[in-house]
Amino acid sequence: MRIRDHVTMNVYWFGLAFMWNALHPIVLPALLLRLVPESLKNTYLGGLTFAGLILAMVVQPLAGGLSDGTRLRWGRRRPWILTGTSFALVFLAGMALAEDFLGLLVAYLLLQFASNSAHGPAQGLIPDLVPEKERGLASGIKNLFDMLGLVVASLVAGQLMGHDSPALAFIVIGAVLMASALGTVLTTSEKRSTGPRGTIA
Repeated sequence: MRIRDHVTMNVYWFGLAFMWNALHPIVLPALLLRLVPESLKNTYLGGLTFAGLILAMVVQPLAGGLSDGTRLRWGRRRPWILTGTSFALVFLAGMALAEDFLGLLVAYLLLQFASNSAHGPAQGLIPDLVPEKERGLASGIKNLFDMLGLVVASLVAGQLMGHDSPALAFIVIGAVLMASALGTVLTTSEKRSTGPRGTIA
């Protein structure tokens, strides 16, 4: 595989890392200050993120397993990535518009469900498409995008939340997430899968 192929196949991880590293340490605490008593902010944040992690533990492997059996013209992974990311944009908007903690909780949990429905199948791209001798390189590039997403989110998200409305932060997060998803979906070639699980035929 060309280096370009490794990069485009893994660029989606930048969008995911940017979203979660902007939301959890920066955007969610700022939102909760507007919706719950300040003295209880950390309690609400801990409960919110714990519930999200439990949901991710269930949805991510389930979606990955279901994508193993997907038989579509686009392949088995990309339809899940595009669909999950599209729904994630809807639920990001729901979080931005939430007027109370219950609304934020529902939108956040639905975001976890949608994002992990894409995350699990995306994990299958490397074993599906990368020759075994190149998987170390592919994994390294994936981890590089993870780290870049974390660094850029820490530099940018705080500036975006400095405005009176969180809308700008959510617009930027959604734009980065969708751009990275399209970068992977539109440039990564999956052969149509008609063989047994774990193979590309």
